[in-house]
Amino acid sequence: MEQKNKEWWDNRASQTDNPREVVGAGTHELQSETRSFIESSIAKLIMQANDDSVCLDAGCGTGLYIPVLLRYFKHVWGMDFSQAVLNKVDEPIRLNDRVKLFEGSITNIPLEANTLPFVFCRSTYQCIDQDDIMKANHEFYRVVKPGGFVLIHFKNASTVGYRLSSWKALMTFRFSHFRKFRQLLDQDTVDEQFVPGEVYFRPYKYYLKGFEAVGFAIKDYFSFQLFTWRYLEKRGNVSRFEKLERILRKTPLIGRILKTDGIDFYVLLEKKLQ
Repeated sequence: MEQKNKEWWDNRASQTDNPREVVGAGTHELQSETRSFIESSIAKLIMQANDDSVCLDAGCGTGLYIPVLLRYFKHVWGMDFSQAVLNKVDEPIRLNDRVKLFEGSITNIPLEANTLPFVFCRSTYQCIDQDDIMKANHEFYRVVKPGGFVLIHFKNASTVGYRLSSWKALMTFRFSHFRKFRQLLDQDTVDEQFVPGEVYFRPYKYYLKGFEAVGFAIKDYFSFQLFTWRYLEKRGNVSRFEKLERILRKTPLIGRILKTDGIDFYVLLEKKLQ
């Protein structure tokens, strides 16, 4: 399945010279305030690392987040399984002596065990099948040093907005529907037919269970509701919404809900010292 996935991305990269059309188009469309809010929240997780020597951007695509990672690490290694996609990385990034780009898969990382203090993996898990997810979990655990961290992003299906949009019967709000709705939010298994090029939304508990199964400790996590932000963005309200969300995240009850109710989910994993 990985080979078919690679062929799909190779083909996509061959169809344009614009790196923003290959991968990450949605992020590029966001207002600068939105990107800043996301990046500052990611930074809070990154800054929990105790070693800033090098970060592996696993599944880096066209290098969208390499400039962000360079703010916090002395060196960034960008890895992607498609050389055609890597060829679309902007020249200033490719020529930066703090950046190294190489071809490699998250299911078979071409690095020695226990070599990396930090791994960043954004928007990759949503594009691979379940077997490759578990292979990637094992590979990340293998290459990260004891005491090191992995920051992973994925698309979360366990959100109110996602479930309401996909299950119209809930709009009647019967009690039996609410009970079923809670079961859907709490699920930690996936049943799907994988198709290369599709974006897959899976319950965050499914991912967390898989990370813990290979030995990782869940250090921290948070989520964003970017679909809502894009809707508000068209009406010029996104800045106000973000300010309100910052306040609500600090409240005990609503903050706990917002932490897991976003479609874009980030989790910080730690490989404990032996």
